[in-house]
Amino acid sequence: MRNLKSDDLHIVEQAIYELYGNVDYILFDEIQNIQGWEPFVSRLRKTKRKITGSNSKLLSGELATSLTGRHVDFTLFPFSFKEFLRFKGVNYSEPLTTRERAEIKNYLREYMSIGGFPEALLLNSKQIVNSIYNDILFKDVVQRLKTKKVSKFKDFSSAVISLYSSEFL
Repeated sequence: MRNLKSDDLHIVEQAIYELYGNVDYILFDEIQNIQGWEPFVSRLRKTKRKITGSNSKLLSGELATSLTGRHVDFTLFPFSFKEFLRFKGVNYSEPLTTRERAEIKNYLREYMSIGGFPEALLLNSKQIVNSIYNDILFKDVVQRLKTKKVSKFKDFSSAVISLYSSEFL
């Protein structure tokens, strides 16, 4: 299979319309890997209400440069513990019984083990969490910044992750 080029994007768009008819949303993943993607997205954005895609290469400052005036940043966080409980269908009210308190502590252990990533919760898999962590660490940071001392950086990131309690800059 050959790699897509910016001239091929109209063929992708046409194929979408042929397969699905008129659509309100078109989602692109890793479109920034195609050289010269910006004019296509700018043109498509005029007719579609939302266009989204991954931006592992384009952090907010670079995205702003590529799509000046044509983007909105959304910060998406994993579920909080309260959202996690809601996702699990847990609905307690105060005061808690002893049994309810024990159940919530068990849910807290699960939350601390798996985390709040919706995909990991749907599949109930710590493997998904590890995959997300490694993707962020190696694709978004190590490769992008050409980190030379990868093992030291991995140790550092593990320490930061294990000691988190709030957002830091």
